[in-house]
Amino acid sequence: MKILLKPPVFVAATACGMALSLMLGFYLGVLKSTSVNTQEIFEAAMLGHLRRLDGASGSRRVVFIGTSTFQGFDHSLVVPDGLSLSVGGERLASLIARAKSYRSLKSASAIVINAGFNDIVLNCRTPSADNLRALVALDQGAAPLLLVGVQIPSRKKSESLCDGRVRALVQHMNLELVSVCKERPSCKFVPHPTALQMSEGERETLLEDDGIHLSAKGYSRLAEALRGALEGSLEQRKERECNESA
Repeated sequence: MKILLKPPVFVAATACGMALSLMLGFYLGVLKSTSVNTQEIFEAAMLGHLRRLDGASGSRRVVFIGTSTFQGFDHSLVVPDGLSLSVGGERLASLIARAKSYRSLKSASAIVINAGFNDIVLNCRTPSADNLRALVALDQGAAPLLLVGVQIPSRKKSESLCDGRVRALVQHMNLELVSVCKERPSCKFVPHPTALQMSEGERETLLEDDGIHLSAKGYSRLAEALRGALEGSLEQRKERECNESA
């Protein structure tokens, strides 16, 4: 049986529906705006924290700067005096801009950098050569610089990123990093553990279930590679400083 609304009732119902729609739209808009502002507030707070950490740190530290890989890294596995100034999810342009003001980089005994994967995933292209050169130039030409390559995601994850081209993009970027690193005598390229030749099964053991971030085993491999590279770089700096003072 059909229920026919009389004109006044129909108008009232329509007005009520429109009001509810407007209220819902307003609520969703506020919710979305609040979400964006919350993210911006979080990022600003994180950068402020790192700025204070940089300002309060001592000299001759081994400074680690990068994104989520370094943010989740126990740097004491490499050196006891490591200083981490890393922000997960950050892109190269932002990292380079904030790092230019860090005084700890100017007084560091060595600098270790890992960044670029976020740029690849978000833009589906490798960062510009200018950005890569600016990244390498953060060492100010004095402290030894270890430039860690970009990770290779798991096969399953790779298929879902950049139309399946992410591995090719990562390999291209790693070659570019090797090239720009050779332009500076104090720079040494360190391959990412997941980018070495290995079976897919072994690569998966180095990654978490998300197929991107390092597992405990992956971090252990990274720490081992960095310890060896850093020991050689610090020894070379010590010899250079001895020769200069002689």
